[in-house]
Amino acid sequence: MLKRIVRILATVYLSYLAFCLLILMPAMNALAPRLVEQSTGRTLTSELILFNPFTLTLELRGMALNARTEGEPALVGFDRARVNLSTASLWSAGIVMDEILLHGLAVHTRRLEDGDFNLSDLIPAEAADDATAAESETPDELPAFTVHRIDFQADHLEFADESRSPVYRTYIDDLAFTVRDLSTVREAGSPYRLSVVAEHGGRLDWRGQLSLAMRESEGEIQLQDIDLRPAYRYLAPQLAFRVDSALLDVSGGYTASWRDAPSFQVENGSVALRALHLLPDDRESLPETWVKLDALHIDGIAINSGQRRVDVEQVGIDALDVAGFSEGDTHSLLPMFASIDEAPQTPQNAADTPAANDVEAIDSEAPWQLSLQQLATANTQVRWRSDYTTPAQIHLSPVQIELRDLDWPAQGASRVELSLRANDLSEMTLAGSLDIGSGDGSLDYQLLGQPLAWFNPILADFLRATIDDGDLQVDGSLTLADFAPVDLAATTTVERFALTIFGRDTAALSWRSLTVPDARVNLRDSSAAVGKVLLDGYRGSLHIFPDGRLNALMALPDTDTSADDDAAPDADTREDGGSDDWALQAAGLRLTDARIDFEDESLPIPFRTLIEQLEGSVGPVDSARPEAPTELTLKGSVDGYAPVTVDGSVAPFAETTAMTVNLRFSGVDIANLTPYSGTYAGYAIDAGTLNLDLGYVLEGDRLRGDNHMVISQMVLGEPVDSDLALDLPLKLALALLTDTRGVIDLEVPITGNIDNPEFSLGMVIGRALRNVLTKTVTAPFRFLANLVGSDQDLQTLAFVAGTDSFNDETRAKLDSLADALEQRPALGVLVRGSTDPQADLPALREQALRQQLLADGLSEDDLVAQNAAWKAALAARYQAMDEIAAEGNSGEETPAAEDLPAETLRRAILAAVGIPTETVETLIRSRAATVKRYLVTECGIAADRLTISGRAEERMLAGAVLDVST
Repeated sequence: MLKRIVRILATVYLSYLAFCLLILMPAMNALAPRLVEQSTGRTLTSELILFNPFTLTLELRGMALNARTEGEPALVGFDRARVNLSTASLWSAGIVMDEILLHGLAVHTRRLEDGDFNLSDLIPAEAADDATAAESETPDELPAFTVHRIDFQADHLEFADESRSPVYRTYIDDLAFTVRDLSTVREAGSPYRLSVVAEHGGRLDWRGQLSLAMRESEGEIQLQDIDLRPAYRYLAPQLAFRVDSALLDVSGGYTASWRDAPSFQVENGSVALRALHLLPDDRESLPETWVKLDALHIDGIAINSGQRRVDVEQVGIDALDVAGFSEGDTHSLLPMFASIDEAPQTPQNAADTPAANDVEAIDSEAPWQLSLQQLATANTQVRWRSDYTTPAQIHLSPVQIELRDLDWPAQGASRVELSLRANDLSEMTLAGSLDIGSGDGSLDYQLLGQPLAWFNPILADFLRATIDDGDLQVDGSLTLADFAPVDLAATTTVERFALTIFGRDTAALSWRSLTVPDARVNLRDSSAAVGKVLLDGYRGSLHIFPDGRLNALMALPDTDTSADDDAAPDADTREDGGSDDWALQAAGLRLTDARIDFEDESLPIPFRTLIEQLEGSVGPVDSARPEAPTELTLKGSVDGYAPVTVDGSVAPFAETTAMTVNLRFSGVDIANLTPYSGTYAGYAIDAGTLNLDLGYVLEGDRLRGDNHMVISQMVLGEPVDSDLALDLPLKLALALLTDTRGVIDLEVPITGNIDNPEFSLGMVIGRALRNVLTKTVTAPFRFLANLVGSDQDLQTLAFVAGTDSFNDETRAKLDSLADALEQRPALGVLVRGSTDPQADLPALREQALRQQLLADGLSEDDLVAQNAAWKAALAARYQAMDEIAAEGNSGEETPAAEDLPAETLRRAILAAVGIPTETVETLIRSRAATVKRYLVTECGIAADRLTISGRAEERMLAGAVLDVST
């Protein structure tokens, strides 16, 4: 029986061997190509198909599935494939395989122009549907199987996408994947390893343990020198830049589980992007633009999906180099990184979109947390060209950035540090803390050595001027709330500043040092404060050009004011512009070693002077004390020797404006003022000094000023032809104003309304001075009378009628005049005699009758007594006149002398007395001489200061009339 059983088994075994060797193997080698061609329309070539009946191993050698088109590489091919079924399957749980092997695999996959793949026809539609259904039905348990060894090696895997233009191609080489003891039955992990050589030599090395039974895996993955240019080539049609080079390194350990809910952890992970070089596609329109990076390292990566947390120890950016430019509205990096739009994609069907409950489930999950210990840059540089700076090219290098303790969602403040240098000249640093969740933070910043001349292109929009020199230094702090500044503090210094107006050779404004300390603006409580401002070495130029333009106004750009009215806010807008009043404080200003250069070329004779050695201070200002005055003091010198001082006070925040200013000049050499005296007075000044004391008080809109001028030893020079000169006898005015010491002492009070649009302080002072001079020269004797405290008219002198004698009143006038002339030694007097016929002629006739009666023999006693002898003499004189008159009459009789009273005779005789013109002229000259004689002999006035006019005064006056002269 046993032999029979053995014989049967041997027969079965031999039959099995014969079937495998003689029938199965030839059938597989013969039928496989035919069946493949019938089902796919493609040819299948193979070297050999073997089946080992002893080891239950199926092996395929030299297999290739050819493409439909002749000349194309095989779609799929491999050198050897082997499947070894283990006899342990007979007694083990599930299928057991000793080996699954595939060596020398080569795949050429193409995506055609219509979007299909060259292998799409190999997958029947019903098979694709079955696969989709299988994916949607995830089994609870995996089928039991064990594979002791999986060995997968691919020599070349190539992919081409012909639907893109240009055609995209990439490949990987030397893919090797091995797994030992892979099982869904055993809980122990199966070691595996995957290695790949990518295009351009990059490598992937992935090794670890995989337990299908426990549904978990752990291992390490390493990507090294992965060239990103193939990925760029695929995306290139949507990108406006090109990748010249880019390498990626990734490494780390991981654990993953999908037993219950999928979860994974990553430890000691790192990602590095190296040798990155990006350039714009259009190099002609975007020159000088690139992004280069030596390395971006992300180290110490830890990811826990269960905790939804990512921890990163460090992000390092090494040698980032960014270059670009701004021209008008174009900023070169923006178009470089702008995506190129493609045709719109077909909207998803409702069935393809996530269900509403899925979205709600995602939203309900806790957010992922990110923790970054440090981000730091090294050797970073930025090169940027723009129209906003001079030089146009700004090179920031090195740029150092460091962030510490960065969490998201934020769990507190993060440390922020920044430092950079610009063109190896200026340096900026920033350090502090910032809560990226709330936006609260505090930062300290510092800017050193910033050349202000860099910003001339921006300045050109506001001023027709150029900053020639100047370095800015700022040291301050900034407090943020919700990413908005709420408190700013800074100390600012500008050194060696110089500004030149276009078209000029010298600076119009400069200083050695300007320091604005402890400036602070608090936006929460609307307050601003600044420490004591220090200005040293200020140099200012005030220049009036020949056409009358002021250099400061020439610095203003030409503007079109046509839209000003439309742009100006209305009254309501201005009143409601702010809801809160700001609290303002300033500790004042300290000025040292300042100088102002004043030049006026609008005059016939150009004028220039220097106010030097200016030093002074402005006191503190506080809006909380609006009535408290701010004191002002300033002192200096004109042309280096004439002291000038300014002092006063102002209450800038008072409800009613109140200001007091006193300005004093001492010992100013007025010969230097010839350009002004020649222009407005018509004379040059040869010599003289000026002391000027100006005091102004502003109360509300009313300005009141007391101008006290003292001019010493003034000597006029040659006349100057000027259309602007005052039509006044200047020399006479000076003679009237100059005292015995050669001093002119003038008080020129002024008043004005500063709200008057036509108000000008210079115009008000000029008008007041002109009024003083005009009043002086047009009423000189009133001025002289005031000089000696008299209210008499010293110009007209009354004499006794018909004589050259004056009364006591006239004598008193002459005495007062003499006193005034002694106080005005440069003043002369012109004396004109005068006569009044109604007063002088009767008196002269009386004198002539008296002389005639004395000549007729009448004695002096008889004239005085007016006795009978006197009457007889009158009768005789009358009779003689009657006889003469009778000769010319026509026979009419006149009354006899003895019949007429003596007074009637006297009047008749006087009426007939003739006064020669010579007598009147002699009287006029005699009266003038009497005035001069009295002033010379009695009052001691020098004779050469008194001149008798040969022309009689036209006014009817029995006396003399005086005029002043020089």
